[in-house]
Amino acid sequence: MDPFSVIDIIKKVIDDRVKNLHPKLEEIIIKKVIDNKLKSKKSILKFIRHELNLPKNGTATRIYWLRRGWSDNEIEIKRKKEKKPYSPMKVDNWLNKINNKTGKLYTKDEAKFKINSFRKMKKEYWMERGYSLEESENKIVEYQKDNSKKFIQKMINNPDMYKDIRDNQIGFYIKKGYSLEESKNLLKYRQDTKSLNFFIKKYGEDDGIIKYNRNIIEMGYKSSRQYYIDKYGYNIGNKKYTDILIKRIVPMSKASKESVKFFTKIYNFLIEKGILKKDIYWGVNDSNEWFINKNKNLFFYDFTIKSLKIIIEYNGTKYHPNPVKDTKETWMSLNSIEFNMKLIEDELKKSLAVSQGFDYYVVFSNDDLQLKQNQIINKLDKKIKEICQ
Repeated sequence: MDPFSVIDIIKKVIDDRVKNLHPKLEEIIIKKVIDNKLKSKKSILKFIRHELNLPKNGTATRIYWLRRGWSDNEIEIKRKKEKKPYSPMKVDNWLNKINNKTGKLYTKDEAKFKINSFRKMKKEYWMERGYSLEESENKIVEYQKDNSKKFIQKMINNPDMYKDIRDNQIGFYIKKGYSLEESKNLLKYRQDTKSLNFFIKKYGEDDGIIKYNRNIIEMGYKSSRQYYIDKYGYNIGNKKYTDILIKRIVPMSKASKESVKFFTKIYNFLIEKGILKKDIYWGVNDSNEWFINKNKNLFFYDFTIKSLKIIIEYNGTKYHPNPVKDTKETWMSLNSIEFNMKLIEDELKKSLAVSQGFDYYVVFSNDDLQLKQNQIINKLDKKIKEICQ
């Protein structure tokens, strides 16, 4: 096929199906399609959507234009905010309507209840469908768990789609052209919403100090038993507060999203090598984390391959000091946990696993994660080959 004909087909796909690509990005995409020797409209469209990770959102959203190569300033100009004449999610739009339950106009509280009844994450949604208050709160928890399972499964099936796409990930800033050090500072600034410096920068020195002190008092109150008693009454408030304490004290045998991202590649490698799913313990979906019971204390492990006798721990450095990179001074500035005590706890966890015959590998979130993944996969490959010989 004539190369100019191919370019015409690509441009037609972009104009008709993709739309609104930045001219510079369009040139890059056309070159990549040609390099991949794609000729049919279907294969070209599929490639472009995958390459740019195009969202399903419309032109009114920021991410629509961002994924199509436009700068922040250009995005603000291009975004089209559609004004709808009526929205069921606005209180004012219910105040001139009759509430069928009362036969009168909606009050503000009734309007808020009605709006929340459209959202599965709100108790009003379930109460409107006949559930009691307690049953509704349980249904919300079930709904959240179900969504979490679906999200984790999507991450396992399409790990690249969820890599460095949010501004709470350091790779997000690196992709924008910032250096590693600049990205760390930007990420730290993004996550800082509670420090005195944050309040002073936002409100000025005088108001910032006042608001910061108020926030400290409010946070202390909202973490207290009295807050739950005031909000729910003595009996229910006491029960809720006690339940929260139990959840904080007892380790939960489920993986964090951060660790799932790291382990997904390793998990897929093991499945390809014939390791059974039921032999891998990593807290995802129906799988729990492996644990060791020591003097009635349970120690959970992030990723365990039972048949290979291998345990891999993923330690977020917010809660686990990296003995190679962290010092007591630098780590304690970000954490209230005692540095030496945490090192002792992590070492105890390791020694328990080793004493039961496991090979033990530790990864820290401030390591070179891609390098660590490859190193571990090489070790696993070697172990599997040794067993098969």
